[in-house]
Formats: sequence, structure tokens, C-alpha cells
Amino acid sequence: MDSKRSWIRKALERAQITEQKSMEHHSLHDSISKAEIRHSLTTRLDELAHEHDFSYNKVSLRDQKSRWGSCSAHDNISLNQKLYFLPDYLRDYVLVHELAHTRKKNHSSEFWDILFDIYGKLETRKMRRDLKAFDFLFYPPSTQ
Repeated sequence: MDSKRSWIRKALERAQITEQKSMEHHSLHDSISKAEIRHSLTTRLDELAHEHDFSYNKVSLRDQKSRWGSCSAHDNISLNQKLYFLPDYLRDYVLVHELAHTRKKNHSSEFWDILFDIYGKLETRKMRRDLKAFDFLFYPPSTQ
């Protein structure tokens, strides 16, 4: 029973930290327009596609609850608007990750080799870990 209490206590602490980060973020960034977010993300996606010789069909932006982005079988890329608020290096990583799906539609070793060729194996793994620190963006603050 004590082990469950410890787990519950730690989970509650993590939830409180997530809530605090979410409240701070939203209080600072509520005034940014969807047009600015769209322009910024689509411009950067185009730059990275050109730089790394990727092509895609079209791009859409959404306010997704649990994904940073996705790529369809027809090379349509869907981006989470929350990408705008990531540090540049993580935003670029996610954009390149989705562009890599235009060549390989799954997360096979061939897919990861595309990213490893661009960023290196250690840096790719580091960015994947770093991205987890921004999960709070998926949780808007509760309204009380």
C-alpha cells in the first residue's frame, strides 16, 4: 500500500507542475494570432523541406490534444499549432520528423536513419527526450 501512496504522491506532484507550467505559458502567450502561428510554421516547414530536399503535398494546422504532427499517405502534413511555442531546435526537429515521413511512412529503422543522417543518432535521441518537457502544452489550464 505504501508503494501506491508514493506513486500517487509523485503523480500528483507531476500534475501540479504541469498545471503550473500550463498556466504560466497561457498567461504569457494568449495574444498570439493564429495567422502569425500559421505563417511562422509553414514558412519554417518550407525552409526545412528545401534545405533537406523533402517535398510534401499540403500542410494544415490544428490544435491537437496529443500529437505534435502527422503525415498522411498522400504526403499531407498536419502540424499542431503548439509547435510555435517550442524552442527553435525542437520545433525544427518535429518539422523534419514529419517531413521524413514523406519518404518513410512508419517508424522503422529506415525512417530513423533519415533523421540520424540529418541530426546524428545521439542528437535525435536527445531531442526526443527534450520534447517531453513540453508536454504541458497539451494541457490547457483548468478554468475554476
